[in-house]
Amino acid sequence: MKVSIPRRYALLLAAALTALIAFADYSAGKEVSLDVYYLFPILLASWAGGQVVGIGFAVASLTLVLLNAALIGHPFANLFYFYFDAFSIFLAFVMVAQLTSMFRKSRDTLQQMSTIDSLTGTSNRAAFVEAVRTEILMQRRVPQPFALAYIDCDKLKPIEDRYGHEHGDSLLISVARTLAQSVRKTDTVARLGGDEFAVLLSRTDAEQSNVIVQQLREKLTERMTSKNWQVSFSFGIAVYTRPPDSVEDAIRQAEALMYRVKQAGKDRALQEVF
Repeated sequence: MKVSIPRRYALLLAAALTALIAFADYSAGKEVSLDVYYLFPILLASWAGGQVVGIGFAVASLTLVLLNAALIGHPFANLFYFYFDAFSIFLAFVMVAQLTSMFRKSRDTLQQMSTIDSLTGTSNRAAFVEAVRTEILMQRRVPQPFALAYIDCDKLKPIEDRYGHEHGDSLLISVARTLAQSVRKTDTVARLGGDEFAVLLSRTDAEQSNVIVQQLREKLTERMTSKNWQVSFSFGIAVYTRPPDSVEDAIRQAEALMYRVKQAGKDRALQEVF
C-alpha cells in the first residue's frame, strides 16, 4: 500500500527536525558538531516542497550553524578555516536540496508517463483499470451505481488508408479532447488502445448514464462534422448497481456490448444494467 505524507505536514516535520537539531547542537557544545544532521530535514523539505523550499531550508540550516558558532564558539584556530568549513557545509546542503528535488521531479514525470496515453494525453489502460478498481471498492463500502462506457471509432481505418496515420492520430486526439471536455471532473476518460476509448462514469445510474452518453455522442458528432471526418461511434454502456466480480469482468462486459452494436450496424449505443 502506498503511503504519502501531505506536503504541509512534511514541511512542518522538517521544520521541527531542524529546530531539534539546532537545540541538540547548541547543547552539545563546540566539541561535538551535529551539522551533518541538518541534511535530513533538508532532504525531507526538498522532496515535499521542491528545490526552492529545499534551498530555503539549506539557508536556514546554515544560519543556525553560524548562530551556534557565535553563541558557543568554534573549534578552529583560524577564522578562515571556520568560514571555509561553513561554505563546504552550505554547498553540501544545497547539493542535497537540488539532487533530491530533481529526483522527485523525475520520479513524478515517470509515474505520470506510466499512467498517461502518450498520443492523446488521456489515461491509459493501466490507469483506467486502477480507476475502475477504486470505484468498485467504493461501491462495496457505499452502495452507489456506476457505469462504464466502451467506445469504438467506426470507419477510422479508411481515413488512415486514404490520408495517412498522422491524420488518424489527429482524429484520435480530437476524440480524446472532446470526451475529456464533455465529462464531469469525477469521471475518467481513457484510451484503451487503437481506436477504442472508455469512460468511467462515477456514481451514475442507468438514467444518468443515458443522458451523459447522448451528450457525448452529440459532441463527438459535432466535432467530426466540423472536421469533415466521416466517422461515427459505437457505444457499449454497462451500468453496475452492485459490484462486479472483477475489474476485468466489468470492462469485458462493456466491451461486449460495444461489439454487439458494431455487429448490429454501428453508430448507436447499447446499455445494460448488471
